[in-house]
Amino acid sequence: KQPPPNGLVVYSGLVYEGNSTKKEVIAFEPCKPVQSTLYHCDSRFHTEPLEAMLEEHEKYGFIVMDGHCTLLATVSGNTRTILHKFTEDLPKKHGKGGQSAKRYYHTRMEKRHNYVRKVAELTTHYFITNSKPNVSGLILAGSADFKNELNTSDLFDYRLKPLVMKIVDVAYGGENGFNQAVNLASGALSGVKFVQEKALLNNYFDCIAKDNNLFAFGIQDTINGALLQGAVQDLIVYEELDLLRVTVQPPAEEGGEWKEYFLTPKQWEAQQGKLTIAGELQLQFK
Repeated sequence: KQPPPNGLVVYSGLVYEGNSTKKEVIAFEPCKPVQSTLYHCDSRFHTEPLEAMLEEHEKYGFIVMDGHCTLLATVSGNTRTILHKFTEDLPKKHGKGGQSAKRYYHTRMEKRHNYVRKVAELTTHYFITNSKPNVSGLILAGSADFKNELNTSDLFDYRLKPLVMKIVDVAYGGENGFNQAVNLASGALSGVKFVQEKALLNNYFDCIAKDNNLFAFGIQDTINGALLQGAVQDLIVYEELDLLRVTVQPPAEEGGEWKEYFLTPKQWEAQQGKLTIAGELQLQFK
């Protein structure tokens, strides 16, 4: 049998149950295509590659066209997916003169036009879903001038033109050109998230400067004052935020109300005695 489209992940090992052991095998198709082969014997299951697949990555489209081999693909994180690939045999420039020169010229230009039209139609087919672009940006690549012709052509979908981030020259067509285009565009792609985050922070600081009451900061005001009320448009979270959400209630006979605390692990260790000083309390960790 053939493996699934995204590849196959198999975990196999001995599971201890009391005084006995049994062999357990887990096999499944991952949510994204497997990019490498890994065989590992260890005392634990290595799930790091699967965890990386669960991270959200923006998707970027690539169009590699040189008049011979054309490729449309996407890049999301470390996953590269080829959507479509085809070859075209376009006539080259004709060096002969005479009465046939104009006829050869018009034939050549007509085929070039049809080639650009075909690429533009495929671009719309693969990068537009439900009348909206399905990629965050586009990279046009090629060894000839076709990429520039596409970018300036009226045949190029108007919804995709604003998404063109970079136009790069590559020495090859097809998959080799695609790999080269990814390397050449890496700087532009890495800067996109940084620019978006910078714009988000600038908007936040503008709200603070204007004092328009359209902002909140601190864990208590952000969660209790805005998030739980559904009043948040943009939420900025520190990546390494390490907090415990603890809900506490005194014993029923004391008639205490639930209280909520947001504590770091160190604060929780220091505060735990104070939270339980009134007697046995009901705790909920979230």
